[in-house]
Amino acid sequence: FAARDADETREDFRAAPLSPKPDEDGALWLRYEPLILHVRCADADAAAALMRAARTVFKNVGLQASSFGADGACVAVVGDEGLDMPLRDEGGRALFGDAHVPWLVATLNDKHERNWAKTRRFEAALRDEVDALATAREGGVGPAAARLR
Repeated sequence: FAARDADETREDFRAAPLSPKPDEDGALWLRYEPLILHVRCADADAAAALMRAARTVFKNVGLQASSFGADGACVAVVGDEGLDMPLRDEGGRALFGDAHVPWLVATLNDKHERNWAKTRRFEAALRDEVDALATAREGGVGPAAARLR
């Protein structure tokens, strides 16, 4: 929604996505992104520890680049609590009305809370993995990557 007239108010702005009045700009989508994290790890052991921690919570975890030389390794973690839905069709007609606002708000809030809960669980698992990796390195234990088996 872009204000086209100085007389448009904040309420006009807030009501625009669900207003029954067609919008000449066409389709309008609502998008909520989950956690998306890319981490450059110093070595294979650090990358393995990060992936172990992330896999306890998230489904989409993987090695993006495995050049363990000077660049380290890039691990990607992508949450699964996203939402992508149209609010208006190609003709600019609203697909939802005022009666749907409480449902839409509740759905978004639920996604948001679930995303934060998973992020907190991941953080706790990652702290445990970092502690275990540090202990293994201090004790002179061989590569922690062997724990992946």
